[in-house]
Amino acid sequence: VWELVVIVAGIRPFYLPRPSVIAQAILATPGAYTDAFLKTLAETVLGFGGGSAFGIAIGLLFFRVRLLRELVFPIFVLSQTIPVIAFGALVVLWLGNSLLAKAAIAFYLSFFPVAIHTLVGLRSADPKQVQLMRSFGASPAQILFKLQFPAALPKIFVSLKIAASIGLLGAIVGEWF
Repeated sequence: VWELVVIVAGIRPFYLPRPSVIAQAILATPGAYTDAFLKTLAETVLGFGGGSAFGIAIGLLFFRVRLLRELVFPIFVLSQTIPVIAFGALVVLWLGNSLLAKAAIAFYLSFFPVAIHTLVGLRSADPKQVQLMRSFGASPAQILFKLQFPAALPKIFVSLKIAASIGLLGAIVGEWF
């Protein structure tokens, strides 16, 4: 359908190339496309992995330390108002046109949704279950890892799904520079 629409509508290849032309270009130089794909994959995985781990750690830290949540959380929210294009340009200027710079952009975009969803998920544990565990003599660490963290897992996995796609977008934005 795409091929036919381009031909019938007379769309110039600069705006929308035909799929057959795209396939010919890929088959003419498969190494370049494979290398570019693997580079973008590495940037995305590094940024997403680091951002997700940092997001979960920050979510846990914000959950456990109220003062830190009240002092630092607003700064995290404020940091997300910076346009990605502006942040990306600064990161590439600071770190150069490297894999690390593009992974840093993916990291920046990935950590925030994971941190927020981790915090919300940890708070979603039933207070009656928390009280029950306390009445049985459970330590705060046992309550966290046996009740609150498992209760947060659905929200964490949703945020990881979001962070994966946002991390890919961050790697692509980094490559524009």
